[in-house]
Amino acid sequence: MRRPVAGGSPEMVLEEAAGLEWGYMCLLTRGSLCVLHQEEGKQAVFYSPDPVRGGRDRIGTIEAGYPHWGISPNGSRLTLVDQQKCKGRIEMLTLSDRAWREIPVEPGWGDFQDINWAADGKGLFVTSWLPDSIALLYVSLAGKVKPLVRNGHRQWMASPLASPDGKWLAYQAHTWDGNVWMLESF
Repeated sequence: MRRPVAGGSPEMVLEEAAGLEWGYMCLLTRGSLCVLHQEEGKQAVFYSPDPVRGGRDRIGTIEAGYPHWGISPNGSRLTLVDQQKCKGRIEMLTLSDRAWREIPVEPGWGDFQDINWAADGKGLFVTSWLPDSIALLYVSLAGKVKPLVRNGHRQWMASPLASPDGKWLAYQAHTWDGNVWMLESF
C-alpha cells in the first residue's frame, strides 16, 4: 500500500495471493528502486513494483533453491548466492539489460551462504561455509577474494551489511550451546 506523505487515505499498490512466500529489498534513497523476490516452482523471480500505477514488472528469473541476494547501492545490479544450486558461485543481474552473468570467484572458498554489497558498489561481502570454518569474505567484482573473518564453526555468520559511508560492516553471528546429561537409575 502507499499513502501520501502529506496525509490522506492509503491506496492499494500490489496485492498477492495468500500463502505466497516472498522477500523484498529497497534502497534507502528517496524515489529509489525496490525489488520483490518470489519463488515460482524451481525459479527465483525478481520483480520491480510500480508504486504509482500498481502492479509489477518482471526484471529477472534464475533457477535457484533458496537464494540470498542484494541490490547494488546505485540500484543497477542485483547479486545472488544460493547454497543449494549455485555453490561457490555468485550470479549478477544487470537491470539495464536484464542479463545474468557469473562473477568468476577464485576457487576454494566454500559454499556461499549470504551476500550484500559494499557501500562503494565495487565489491561484495559474502559469508561462506568451509570445511574447517565459516568465513566472512570481501569479493571484488573481478572475483578476487579477501578473507575478513574466519572463526572455525563457533559462529554462523549471516546478513553482512555495510554502513552507507563504508566505514563499518555489521553482520549477524549466531552461536549455540549444547549440554549432554546422563541419567542413571530412573
